[in-house]
Amino acid sequence: DLPEMVAVKDADFTNVDAVFCCLPHGTTQEIIKALPKSLKIVDLSADFRLRDINEYDVWYSQPHRAPDLQKEAVYGLTEILKEDICNARLVANPGCYPTSIQLPLVPLIKANLIKATNIIIDAKFGVSGAGRGAKEANLYTEVAEGIYSYGITKHRHEVELLITAPLCSWEESVNHVLLDFSSQVLSLFIANRD
Repeated sequence: DLPEMVAVKDADFTNVDAVFCCLPHGTTQEIIKALPKSLKIVDLSADFRLRDINEYDVWYSQPHRAPDLQKEAVYGLTEILKEDICNARLVANPGCYPTSIQLPLVPLIKANLIKATNIIIDAKFGVSGAGRGAKEANLYTEVAEGIYSYGITKHRHEVELLITAPLCSWEESVNHVLLDFSSQVLSLFIANRD
């Protein structure tokens, strides 16, 4: 049986080891600040992905309200940063685009199997990647049987890739990466090493 739902402030965390926060960005900062320090936390929002809280303000149009927590957050790309994650109290779950881009690229770049230049990422995800907001552009009639580009000049996952590149050891190539976010097909075009 599932436990009875209660407000976070009324929850008994004595027998809880870990918490998964699945709230929209901008809401988890206050929630996580109020949680007991003994808990391991995985945050699925974007609230703790960007190391620089000033970047968060620029890309999410609101100030970061938990700068001390941001300092301890670890970027949660498990296949690349497993050791850091094992020792972390707060793990920032990566976005879908950065995960799908970094998982194939980082090992190839680290092993020097591909050139770290001229990487073109042409990513197409379902409309659910555009968020939950009720927008005309997300209606079935607008997106069915076609492709709709969004965030072309400024996409939140672009900054996530740029900021996390040093963590994943591919910072030397990130300045040469062309990002084109479209509304679940992901094609990576990679030049042969020779």
